[in-house]
Amino acid sequence: MKPTSWILAFLVLTVITVIALTLSGVRPQPDLATTRLQAPDVLAERGRYLADIAGCRNCHSDLQNPEAAFAGGRMFETRFGTYYSPNITPDEKTGIGRWKKEEFMVALQYGVSPKGSHYYPVFPYASLSSMRNEDLLAIYEFMKTVPPVNRKSRENGRALFVWRNAVQLWKRLAFTRRIIEPDPLRTAAWNRGRYLADAVMHCGECHTPRNFIGVMDNKRYLAGDDSRMVMNRAVPDITQNKISGIGYWSDQHLLRYFRSGLRPDGSTSRNELAGVAYHTMNHLTDDDARALIVYLKSVPPSR
Repeated sequence: MKPTSWILAFLVLTVITVIALTLSGVRPQPDLATTRLQAPDVLAERGRYLADIAGCRNCHSDLQNPEAAFAGGRMFETRFGTYYSPNITPDEKTGIGRWKKEEFMVALQYGVSPKGSHYYPVFPYASLSSMRNEDLLAIYEFMKTVPPVNRKSRENGRALFVWRNAVQLWKRLAFTRRIIEPDPLRTAAWNRGRYLADAVMHCGECHTPRNFIGVMDNKRYLAGDDSRMVMNRAVPDITQNKISGIGYWSDQHLLRYFRSGLRPDGSTSRNELAGVAYHTMNHLTDDDARALIVYLKSVPPSR
Protein backbone atom coordinates (compact mmCIF):
# COMPACT_ATOMS: atom_id res chain seq x y z
CA MET A 1 0.00 0.00 0.00
CA LYS A 2 1.27 3.50 -0.89
CA PRO A 3 2.22 5.87 1.98
CA THR A 4 -0.67 8.18 1.06
CA SER A 5 -3.09 5.26 1.32
CA TRP A 6 -1.79 4.39 4.78
CA ILE A 7 -2.23 8.02 5.86
CA LEU A 8 -5.79 8.08 4.50
CA ALA A 9 -6.60 4.78 6.21
CA PHE A 10 -5.16 6.09 9.49
CA LEU A 11 -7.23 9.28 9.30
CA VAL A 12 -10.40 7.33 8.53
CA LEU A 13 -9.78 4.97 11.42
CA THR A 14 -9.03 7.90 13.72
CA VAL A 15 -12.37 9.49 12.85
CA ILE A 16 -14.14 6.16 13.33
CA THR A 17 -12.48 5.66 16.70
CA VAL A 18 -13.37 9.16 17.90
CA ILE A 19 -16.98 8.58 16.91
CA ALA A 20 -16.97 5.19 18.61
CA LEU A 21 -15.55 6.61 21.82
CA THR A 22 -18.25 9.27 21.91
CA LEU A 23 -21.01 6.69 21.67
CA SER A 24 -22.53 6.13 25.07
CA GLY A 25 -22.46 2.47 25.88
CA VAL A 26 -23.88 0.67 28.88
CA ARG A 27 -22.37 -2.74 29.44
CA PRO A 28 -25.08 -5.29 28.62
CA GLN A 29 -26.31 -7.70 31.27
CA PRO A 30 -27.78 -11.16 30.64
CA ASP A 31 -31.36 -11.78 31.70
CA LEU A 32 -31.33 -14.91 33.84
CA ALA A 33 -34.61 -14.31 35.65
CA THR A 34 -36.56 -16.89 33.66
CA THR A 35 -33.70 -19.29 32.95
CA ARG A 36 -34.17 -22.77 34.40
CA LEU A 37 -30.88 -23.86 35.92
CA GLN A 38 -29.90 -27.51 36.25
CA ALA A 39 -27.23 -29.02 38.48
CA PRO A 40 -23.69 -28.02 37.37
CA ASP A 41 -22.69 -31.60 36.49
CA VAL A 42 -25.79 -32.06 34.33
CA LEU A 43 -25.14 -28.72 32.62
CA ALA A 44 -21.48 -29.60 32.03
CA GLU A 45 -22.34 -32.85 30.26
CA ARG A 46 -24.75 -31.04 27.98
CA GLY A 47 -22.19 -28.28 27.54
CA ARG A 48 -19.63 -30.79 26.31
CA TYR A 49 -21.96 -31.74 23.47
CA LEU A 50 -22.84 -28.14 22.61
CA ALA A 51 -19.19 -27.08 22.65
CA ASP A 52 -18.36 -29.92 20.27
CA ILE A 53 -21.03 -29.11 17.70
CA ALA A 54 -20.44 -25.36 18.06
CA GLY A 55 -16.83 -25.88 16.98
CA CYS A 56 -15.23 -24.48 20.15
CA ARG A 57 -12.44 -27.05 20.08
CA ASN A 58 -11.94 -26.67 16.34
CA CYS A 59 -11.51 -22.89 16.50
CA HIS A 60 -9.78 -22.51 19.85
CA SER A 61 -7.13 -25.20 19.44
CA ASP A 62 -3.82 -24.85 17.60
CA LEU A 63 -3.99 -27.58 14.97
CA GLN A 64 -0.21 -27.96 15.20
CA ASN A 65 -0.40 -28.48 18.96
CA PRO A 66 -3.51 -30.66 19.52
CA GLU A 67 -2.67 -31.60 23.10
CA ALA A 68 -3.36 -28.02 24.19
CA ALA A 69 -7.09 -28.18 23.50
CA PHE A 70 -8.98 -24.89 23.84
CA ALA A 71 -5.74 -23.00 24.54
CA GLY A 72 -6.09 -20.87 21.41
CA GLY A 73 -3.51 -19.98 18.80
CA ARG A 74 -5.35 -20.99 15.65
CA MET A 75 -4.84 -18.48 12.85
CA PHE A 76 -7.74 -17.05 10.84
CA GLU A 77 -6.85 -15.05 7.75
CA THR A 78 -9.61 -12.72 6.58
CA ARG A 79 -9.77 -9.78 4.23
CA PHE A 80 -10.04 -7.59 7.32
CA GLY A 81 -6.83 -8.87 8.91
CA THR A 82 -5.20 -11.91 10.52
CA TYR A 83 -6.56 -13.08 13.86
CA TYR A 84 -5.64 -15.75 16.39
CA SER A 85 -8.15 -17.51 18.62
CA PRO A 86 -7.65 -16.87 22.36
CA ASN A 87 -7.11 -19.28 25.22
CA ILE A 88 -10.50 -20.30 26.67
CA THR A 89 -9.27 -22.91 29.15
CA PRO A 90 -9.99 -22.21 32.84
CA ASP A 91 -6.43 -21.02 33.47
CA GLU A 92 -6.77 -18.00 35.77
CA LYS A 93 -3.89 -16.00 34.30
CA THR A 94 -4.12 -16.61 30.55
CA GLY A 95 -7.57 -18.12 30.07
CA ILE A 96 -11.10 -17.55 31.33
CA GLY A 97 -10.71 -19.12 34.78
CA ARG A 98 -11.78 -15.96 36.59
CA TRP A 99 -14.83 -15.28 34.45
CA LYS A 100 -18.23 -15.29 36.08
CA LYS A 101 -21.09 -16.95 34.22
CA GLU A 102 -22.66 -13.56 33.50
CA GLU A 103 -19.40 -12.36 31.92
CA PHE A 104 -19.20 -15.49 29.79
CA MET A 105 -22.74 -14.94 28.53
CA VAL A 106 -22.13 -11.28 27.72
CA ALA A 107 -19.05 -12.27 25.71
CA LEU A 108 -21.07 -14.68 23.57
CA GLN A 109 -24.29 -12.68 23.38
CA TYR A 110 -22.84 -9.20 22.86
CA GLY A 111 -19.15 -9.62 21.99
CA VAL A 112 -17.98 -7.69 25.06
CA SER A 113 -15.17 -8.86 27.34
CA PRO A 114 -15.27 -8.76 31.15
CA LYS A 115 -13.07 -5.66 30.96
CA GLY A 116 -15.53 -3.95 28.64
CA SER A 117 -13.57 -4.15 25.39
CA HIS A 118 -15.24 -5.25 22.18
CA TYR A 119 -14.32 -8.49 20.46
CA TYR A 120 -13.50 -8.54 16.78
CA PRO A 121 -16.39 -10.00 14.76
CA VAL A 122 -14.18 -12.85 13.57
CA PHE A 123 -15.49 -14.27 16.86
CA PRO A 124 -18.97 -15.32 15.62
CA TYR A 125 -20.99 -13.73 18.42
CA ALA A 126 -23.36 -12.31 15.79
CA SER A 127 -24.71 -15.86 15.50
CA LEU A 128 -23.85 -17.28 18.92
CA SER A 129 -25.83 -14.42 20.46
CA SER A 130 -28.97 -16.28 19.35
CA MET A 131 -28.21 -19.23 21.62
CA ARG A 132 -30.51 -19.79 24.57
CA ASN A 133 -29.30 -18.84 28.04
CA GLU A 134 -29.42 -22.41 29.31
CA ASP A 135 -27.24 -23.60 26.44
CA LEU A 136 -24.64 -20.90 27.05
CA LEU A 137 -24.59 -21.73 30.75
CA ALA A 138 -24.11 -25.39 29.88
CA ILE A 139 -21.02 -24.54 27.80
CA TYR A 140 -19.75 -22.36 30.65
CA GLU A 141 -20.01 -25.24 33.11
CA PHE A 142 -18.27 -27.58 30.66
CA MET A 143 -15.39 -25.14 30.10
CA LYS A 144 -14.76 -25.18 33.84
CA THR A 145 -13.99 -28.92 33.54
CA VAL A 146 -11.39 -28.48 30.76
CA PRO A 147 -7.75 -28.87 31.90
CA PRO A 148 -6.27 -25.36 32.33
CA VAL A 149 -3.39 -24.44 30.03
CA ASN A 150 -1.11 -21.54 30.87
CA ARG A 151 -0.65 -20.06 27.42
CA LYS A 152 -0.82 -16.37 26.62
CA SER A 153 -3.08 -15.54 23.70
CA ARG A 154 -1.25 -14.41 20.58
CA GLU A 155 -1.53 -10.83 19.34
CA ASN A 156 -3.70 -10.36 16.26
CA GLY A 157 -2.40 -8.97 12.99
CA ARG A 158 -4.97 -6.20 12.84
CA ALA A 159 -5.87 -4.48 9.61
CA LEU A 160 -9.32 -2.86 9.48
CA PHE A 161 -9.95 -2.44 13.20
CA VAL A 162 -6.69 -1.02 14.55
CA TRP A 163 -8.35 -0.21 17.86
CA ARG A 164 -10.93 -2.44 19.51
CA ASN A 165 -13.10 0.57 20.29
CA ALA A 166 -13.69 0.97 16.55
CA VAL A 167 -15.61 -2.32 16.73
CA GLN A 168 -18.21 -0.50 18.82
CA LEU A 169 -19.13 1.60 15.81
CA TRP A 170 -19.29 -1.51 13.61
CA LYS A 171 -21.72 -3.01 16.11
CA ARG A 172 -23.91 0.06 15.98
CA LEU A 173 -24.08 -0.32 12.20
CA ALA A 174 -24.18 -4.07 11.82
CA PHE A 175 -24.96 -6.06 14.96
CA THR A 176 -28.24 -6.71 16.72
CA ARG A 177 -28.78 -9.67 18.99
CA ARG A 178 -31.46 -11.87 17.41
CA ILE A 179 -33.70 -14.24 19.33
CA ILE A 180 -34.77 -17.26 17.29
CA GLU A 181 -38.40 -17.96 18.02
CA PRO A 182 -39.96 -21.30 16.97
CA ASP A 183 -42.08 -21.12 13.82
CA PRO A 184 -45.46 -22.67 14.71
CA LEU A 185 -46.08 -23.51 11.05
CA ARG A 186 -42.98 -25.70 10.92
CA THR A 187 -42.17 -29.06 12.45
CA ALA A 188 -40.17 -29.50 15.64
CA ALA A 189 -37.34 -31.00 13.57
CA TRP A 190 -37.23 -27.96 11.26
CA ASN A 191 -37.16 -25.55 14.21
CA ARG A 192 -34.41 -27.52 15.89
CA GLY A 193 -32.45 -27.60 12.64
CA ARG A 194 -32.73 -23.84 12.20
CA TYR A 195 -31.54 -23.27 15.76
CA LEU A 196 -28.56 -25.54 15.17
CA ALA A 197 -27.68 -23.98 11.81
CA ASP A 198 -28.18 -20.31 12.68
CA ALA A 199 -27.12 -20.20 16.33
CA VAL A 200 -25.14 -23.13 17.74
CA MET A 201 -23.26 -24.22 14.60
CA HIS A 202 -23.37 -20.70 13.05
CA CYS A 203 -23.23 -22.08 9.49
CA GLY A 204 -23.90 -18.69 7.96
CA GLU A 205 -20.70 -17.22 9.41
CA CYS A 206 -18.72 -19.08 6.76
CA HIS A 207 -21.27 -20.00 4.10
CA THR A 208 -23.05 -16.64 3.69
CA PRO A 209 -21.29 -13.92 1.65
CA ARG A 210 -20.51 -10.60 3.33
CA ASN A 211 -20.66 -6.99 2.20
CA PHE A 212 -17.77 -4.52 2.27
CA ILE A 213 -18.00 -3.97 6.04
CA GLY A 214 -18.26 -7.66 6.86
CA VAL A 215 -22.01 -7.99 7.39
CA MET A 216 -23.63 -11.19 6.17
CA ASP A 217 -25.71 -10.71 3.02
CA ASN A 218 -28.84 -12.63 3.97
CA LYS A 219 -30.25 -12.25 0.47
CA ARG A 220 -27.65 -14.89 -0.39
CA TYR A 221 -28.05 -16.90 2.79
CA LEU A 222 -25.78 -19.98 2.80
CA ALA A 223 -24.93 -19.39 -0.88
CA GLY A 224 -21.19 -19.77 -0.39
CA ASP A 225 -18.41 -17.20 -0.42
CA ASP A 226 -16.05 -16.95 -3.39
CA SER A 227 -13.91 -14.41 -1.54
CA ARG A 228 -13.10 -16.77 1.33
CA MET A 229 -10.71 -19.42 0.08
CA VAL A 230 -9.87 -22.68 1.85
CA MET A 231 -7.13 -24.75 0.21
CA ASN A 232 -7.67 -22.69 -2.98
CA ARG A 233 -11.37 -23.56 -2.95
CA ALA A 234 -14.19 -21.14 -2.24
CA VAL A 235 -16.44 -21.81 0.74
CA PRO A 236 -19.26 -23.78 -0.90
CA ASP A 237 -22.91 -23.07 -1.51
CA ILE A 238 -25.06 -25.23 0.81
CA THR A 239 -28.47 -24.16 -0.46
CA GLN A 240 -30.71 -26.38 -2.58
CA ASN A 241 -29.10 -25.13 -5.78
CA LYS A 242 -28.63 -28.29 -7.87
CA ILE A 243 -25.59 -26.93 -9.71
CA SER A 244 -23.52 -25.02 -7.18
CA GLY A 245 -25.15 -26.24 -3.98
CA ILE A 246 -26.35 -29.45 -2.37
CA GLY A 247 -29.68 -29.69 -4.14
CA TYR A 248 -28.91 -33.16 -5.50
CA TRP A 249 -27.65 -34.52 -2.17
CA SER A 250 -29.98 -37.05 -0.57
CA ASP A 251 -30.58 -37.31 3.17
CA GLN A 252 -28.15 -40.22 3.23
CA HIS A 253 -25.54 -38.19 1.35
CA LEU A 254 -25.79 -35.45 3.95
CA LEU A 255 -25.71 -37.85 6.87
CA ARG A 256 -22.62 -39.58 5.47
CA TYR A 257 -20.97 -36.20 5.00
CA PHE A 258 -21.71 -35.24 8.62
CA ARG A 259 -20.18 -38.49 9.84
CA SER A 260 -17.17 -38.83 7.53
CA GLY A 261 -16.69 -35.74 5.37
CA LEU A 262 -17.35 -37.82 2.25
CA ARG A 263 -19.25 -36.14 -0.57
CA PRO A 264 -21.68 -38.02 -2.82
CA ASP A 265 -18.92 -38.57 -5.40
CA GLY A 266 -16.66 -40.12 -2.77
CA SER A 267 -14.25 -37.19 -2.53
CA THR A 268 -13.37 -35.77 0.87
CA SER A 269 -13.21 -32.30 2.32
CA ARG A 270 -9.81 -30.88 3.03
CA ASN A 271 -8.20 -28.63 5.62
CA GLU A 272 -10.73 -26.36 7.38
CA LEU A 273 -13.79 -28.00 5.85
CA ALA A 274 -12.50 -31.40 6.93
CA GLY A 275 -11.99 -30.02 10.43
CA VAL A 276 -15.60 -28.86 10.59
CA ALA A 277 -16.79 -32.32 9.54
CA TYR A 278 -14.50 -34.17 11.94
CA HIS A 279 -14.63 -31.87 14.97
CA THR A 280 -18.22 -30.61 14.83
CA MET A 281 -20.77 -32.35 12.60
CA ASN A 282 -19.38 -35.76 13.46
CA HIS A 283 -20.57 -35.20 17.05
CA LEU A 284 -24.21 -34.53 16.15
CA THR A 285 -26.68 -36.94 17.67
CA ASP A 286 -28.82 -38.83 15.17
CA ASP A 287 -31.83 -36.67 16.02
CA ASP A 288 -29.91 -33.42 15.62
CA ALA A 289 -28.29 -34.61 12.39
CA ARG A 290 -31.73 -35.37 10.96
CA ALA A 291 -33.07 -32.02 12.17
CA LEU A 292 -30.20 -30.18 10.49
CA ILE A 293 -30.87 -32.11 7.26
CA VAL A 294 -34.56 -31.18 7.38
CA TYR A 295 -33.65 -27.52 7.74
CA LEU A 296 -30.94 -27.46 5.05
CA LYS A 297 -33.32 -29.19 2.65
CA SER A 298 -35.68 -26.23 3.10
CA VAL A 299 -33.16 -23.51 2.20
CA PRO A 300 -34.06 -22.25 -1.31
CA PRO A 301 -31.46 -22.22 -4.10
CA SER A 302 -29.02 -19.36 -4.13
CA ARG A 303 -29.57 -16.56 -6.62
